[in-house]
Amino acid sequence: MTRRARAIGILAAAAALACAAGCVTHGKRANPSAPEPWRLRVGPFFEWHDRPDGGTLRAVRPFWSRETDPAMHTDEQDFLWPAAVRHMQSGNMWWRVLNAWGVANAADPEYTFWFFPLWHHGRDRKGDFSCGLFPVYGRAPHILFMDNVEYALFPLYLGYDVNGVSRHYALWPVISCVPERGSFGFWPLAGRARQRESTHWYALWPVATWALHDADRDTSGEGCSWMFWPLCGGVSRERESQWMFLPPLFGYTETPYARRWRAPWPLFERFNGTYKDSWMFWPFYTSSDLYKIDAKRTLADAAEKPRPEPQSETRHYIWWLVTDETTRSDKSRTESFRVFPFWTSEKTYRKNPDGTETVASSYRRFWPFWSSETKNGKNVQRALELCPVRHAPGIDRNWAPFWTLWGKEETPDGETVHTWLWGLIEYTLGGG
Repeated sequence: MTRRARAIGILAAAAALACAAGCVTHGKRANPSAPEPWRLRVGPFFEWHDRPDGGTLRAVRPFWSRETDPAMHTDEQDFLWPAAVRHMQSGNMWWRVLNAWGVANAADPEYTFWFFPLWHHGRDRKGDFSCGLFPVYGRAPHILFMDNVEYALFPLYLGYDVNGVSRHYALWPVISCVPERGSFGFWPLAGRARQRESTHWYALWPVATWALHDADRDTSGEGCSWMFWPLCGGVSRERESQWMFLPPLFGYTETPYARRWRAPWPLFERFNGTYKDSWMFWPFYTSSDLYKIDAKRTLADAAEKPRPEPQSETRHYIWWLVTDETTRSDKSRTESFRVFPFWTSEKTYRKNPDGTETVASSYRRFWPFWSSETKNGKNVQRALELCPVRHAPGIDRNWAPFWTLWGKEETPDGETVHTWLWGLIEYTLGGG
C-alpha cells in the first residue's frame, strides 16, 4: 500500500469514527426534571443514551450494558449476555452468572444463593439460615413448589411440605409416606394416598390405579374412578362420568358444565363447555373459544340462552405454524396473526366510553428483515430483525444493534429520525 493510499484510508476511518461519535440526537423531555435527552453512538459497539422519559441506556457491546427505567424502578445490567445478568427493582435484586444465581430483598433479611446443583444457602423472612451441599445434606425453605425441603445422601432421603402436608421419601421415589394422611407407597409395586376427600391406590404403577371419592362441593362429588392401563378406564361420580378405551386415545367425558370426545386423540378432540368450546383436527386445524367462567351456568342453561361474547378466539392451521387470535377485555381488544416464524402482526384497540374503538398499539414483523411497533403514538422500525421473539430485552440491549442496519423513530409531533449503518448516518425530518 502506498503512503498516499494509507493516508486516505486513515482519514476515511477517522471520518467514519468522527461521524459515529458525532451522532448526538437531542429531543423533547417528557419529564422536565429529567436530564435533557440525547444519544451518542459509535457504531454498534458503544452507546450512551438519555431518554425523554428519564430512562438511560449505557452499553459497551457485547461486553456490558445497563438500562434504567425510573417509571418501573428498574436497573438492569448485562455482562456478555446471557452469561451474566443483574436485575434490580424497587431495591430488590436478583443476579445470575452462568449456573450460579442469587436473590435478595430490601424489605426483609431474606436472600438466596445457588450454585446449581451443588451448593445453596440463604435466609428466609424470619431470618433462619439454611444451606445444602447436594447430594450430601441440605435444607431449603423453598424449591420449586416444595416448602421446608430437606435431603440427605439423595436419593436415600428426601422430605418436603406441600400446602402444610409433610411428605417423606426413602430411596426416592421408591418408598414414600405421608403420616398426617396415612399415605404410603412402595413404587412401583403398590401405594395408597389420601388427597383432600379422596383415597387413591396403585398396583404395578401405572398398570392399575383406582380411587374412592367422598362428597366435596369443590370437585365432582362422591363416586369412584379406575384405570387398567393401557386398555381401559372409567369415572363414575355425582357430577362426572367418563369412559376410556386405550387411554388417552379414545374417550368420552360428561359433567354439568362440559362434554369432551376423543376419537382418537390427538387426531380428533371435541370439547363443548360453558367456559370453552374447541375443535381439534390435528395437525391441520384447531379452534378454541374461551368464555368467562360462571360457576352457576350449566350446559342446560347454555342451550336455552345464547353464549356471551368469548374472551378469546384462537385458530391454528397446520399444527401451530399459522395462528389467528382475538382476545377481549372490558377495556381493550387485541387481534394477532402469525405465520411462524416469518410473519407477525398484532393490533390492540382501546374501547371508548361511547362504544367506539381507537387503535392503541400495533406491531408487525417480517422475519428476519424488518419490524415495526407503534405505541403511545410513537413508531419504531428497524432492519434487519434477526430475533424471532418480540419481547427480548437482553437481545435488544446487547446484540440487536449489531444487525440493525437501518432504524426509524417517528414521534407523535411528526419528527422522524432515520439512522443507517449502525448510526454512522443519521438525519431528522419534520418535527414541531
